[in-house]
Amino acid sequence: HVQRICKHDILDKYGSDVQRVELTLEFPKTKTIALSDGASNNGLRPQAQQDQKPLPTKIVIELASVDVMPHSVFMFLEMVTLGLIDGCSFIIHAMNVVKAAAFPYDGSSRTAKVRAFAHAGLESVAFQEYSPQVPHEQYTVGFSVNEGPSFYINTQDNTEFNRGEPCFGKVIRGFDTVERLIQAPTRDGLFYRQRIGIKQARLMAPAEA
Repeated sequence: HVQRICKHDILDKYGSDVQRVELTLEFPKTKTIALSDGASNNGLRPQAQQDQKPLPTKIVIELASVDVMPHSVFMFLEMVTLGLIDGCSFIIHAMNVVKAAAFPYDGSSRTAKVRAFAHAGLESVAFQEYSPQVPHEQYTVGFSVNEGPSFYINTQDNTEFNRGEPCFGKVIRGFDTVERLIQAPTRDGLFYRQRIGIKQARLMAPAEA
């Protein structure tokens, strides 16, 4: 019943095109980087010079078919279009996933951010939607069940380990950005030392595909 309603709502509100979402991330600033030519300043280059070569910050996620995962896809689309994911952050890299949650990366109130999800009725999926047609392969995207409004990217094939959790999309561009998430330093192999912000999540127009 929930899936039927969600499929109807997707087709009515977002249309029948394949939906894609672009995430723009904000990584913590680094003050210096190593010089390749061993120049002065102890082999370090000022940040201003580093910025001449922007590092990748975007990830494009293609969402699963509404015939297979309508509830999870609808939830994610609503989170995106209501601006709820904007300002959240990636907080964990462990167990072959990088996980984002409602922790603001700008230091603002987490309580207020979680409350915004709850006010929209999007604090958690209504049920554990799963289909073997959309397994948790490398670079797919899933929801963390019973952990509030959080989602993750599988950095390896987690088909068996994450079986049963909603898998609702896959990364189709921005693999270099995912690699930056993988390489970012963590504390004790779990939480990032500094949160990696989601500056913006936006629904892409079909013409951008």
